[in-house]
Amino acid sequence: MTEIPEHLLKRSRAAKGKDDSAADAGADSGASSAAVTPAAKTEAVSAGPPALVAAAAAIGADAPQAPEPEKPHFVQAAEKRKRMPMWAMFLLFFVPLWAVSFGGTMQLPDVEDPLFTEAAELYNVTGGCAGCHGGGGGGGVGYQLNDGSVVETFPHVADQMVHVYRGSDAIKGEAYGAERADGRRISGSRGAMPAATTLHQIELELVIFHERVVLAGEDTSSDEYIEYIDHLRERLEAGEGTGDVTDEYFEMLLACSDPEITPGATGEGAVDDDGENICPGPHLEEE
Repeated sequence: MTEIPEHLLKRSRAAKGKDDSAADAGADSGASSAAVTPAAKTEAVSAGPPALVAAAAAIGADAPQAPEPEKPHFVQAAEKRKRMPMWAMFLLFFVPLWAVSFGGTMQLPDVEDPLFTEAAELYNVTGGCAGCHGGGGGGGVGYQLNDGSVVETFPHVADQMVHVYRGSDAIKGEAYGAERADGRRISGSRGAMPAATTLHQIELELVIFHERVVLAGEDTSSDEYIEYIDHLRERLEAGEGTGDVTDEYFEMLLACSDPEITPGATGEGAVDDDGENICPGPHLEEE
């Protein structure tokens, strides 16, 4: 075994001691550098010259900020949607209320006038007139009555009452009624119209009233016609004129009729003991 001289060992130990000192110094230096934190750096900058501090602040202000999270699409749509104005809320309450109240004013009163209901019953059922002339008076086997047609044929109530009461066979083949655009009517040309001898006085007058006013639409606005309707209503309510049509009553109808319209009429007129006109119907000729 070769033995290392003593002086070399000393030199080696000396060299090794220098290396260890250098290594310790380097480690201390690294640790000191690592110990410098960002806060320390900021403090160092803040402690520096004013120009350096301002530059550092500007850099911090220009640094990009983190974007806010985007709202869901349905939230964005809800925020953009138009809102109902507050005044519209009042409309939602008052419009239905107004509609109900206004609709009530448009309804016809549910009141039956016994004059009209009784007249319609006599025309459609009791008298059997609807079977030939139609429920609405449009005609069929018998002549048309509606749209003013029957008023054109019989300008006065008494003339029509005579024709309805005695029927078509009583004057078969004779002309009757007023002159029309299509000529005068010929009794029996559209078949036989039965005599309405089963009707009482007031019933006969009510049938004629229904045909003229309800079906034909005769003008009832005159004072005379209004008075006549009131008179009919009073007689119906009082039960007057419900007796059979007597010969005397029929002669009175012929006297009230126009000879140029009704065969066999006299046209003399009829008055009561006080000189009042008692011919049936509105006395329009007195205007």
